Amino acid sequence: MTERIIHLDPPPHDWRSRRIRIRAHRWYAAVELDREGYADTLTRQGQDPALPVPYSEALDKVQEASTDRIWYEGYLGSFSWMTGPGWVVFQMPFPHVEPAVEALRAAELDDDYSRLHALADRLALPVDGWLSPGERELIRGVDFDPPPRSFLRFLRVKAKQHGIQLNGRATAGSVWIRPTLSAAQKQLRESSPERYPGWVDRWSGHTQEDGVPLRPWVGGRIQNFSAEAKPVEFRTVTPSIDNGCPCGLSLRDASDSNSSHHEHHAAWALGIRVPKSLTWLSDLAVVTTQSPITWRRLAHQVARLPQR
Repeated sequence: MTERIIHLDPPPHDWRSRRIRIRAHRWYAAVELDREGYADTLTRQGQDPALPVPYSEALDKVQEASTDRIWYEGYLGSFSWMTGPGWVVFQMPFPHVEPAVEALRAAELDDDYSRLHALADRLALPVDGWLSPGERELIRGVDFDPPPRSFLRFLRVKAKQHGIQLNGRATAGSVWIRPTLSAAQKQLRESSPERYPGWVDRWSGHTQEDGVPLRPWVGGRIQNFSAEAKPVEFRTVTPSIDNGCPCGLSLRDASDSNSSHHEHHAAWALGIRVPKSLTWLSDLAVVTTQSPITWRRLAHQVARLPQR
């Protein structure tokens, strides 16, 4: 999409004409209503160029919904926009650029703000439903469309704005969440009802319904990943232990049965420092899927060396 300019006033077009400029960015399109010359003309004629209150409210509603939609789709940057007598700027997802232009045209020429409200409703996201109480799984393609990690990042921001604690985890095709309300936030909302009109506490005292799937356990610090693991098997390869070994180790204690050479030779051969928690009993360690977790992690690091 190249830059487009759409004139709202009939020709001839000059600096006093109102125009809509569309500029494409990577994640969205900037829809700019330039009415600066039109506002200056009204001022010179002794009229008030300020936007009507219903017009400004509709614009704010669209701006909030459109920026949320772009962040929801994975955009990580920030926005800058303005709303005033001279300029109106939207950051709009590409599928909604044409409806935004038509909504601005109807608002400017016909004082019809219904299309702006309809556009805001179309862009609005069900954030209140996503942050409703209870442990549940949101499925990609059913409850949301972006990648799970991007969606969870967006939900964390919205939960923080609402004062909600979000216990969430992203999987390959879904997001597990459990929104809760802290005692401090509950007290703040109850003590200042004028700041939170219409606020209803849906989280305190919430009980989980029977038959709801439980979040699968993925482990944690208290889980032993080496439980019931089989010991690693060692095999002797008989590496060179004279001063001409290519690993470069020449100083060694004769009383350690060449163990220092084995460790140094392994680090030199693998290209990865062997964890000190592992006891290397011989030259070659055979690691399987049933080996302790530390050995499996070391094998994983060695297996990824060719990618470098």
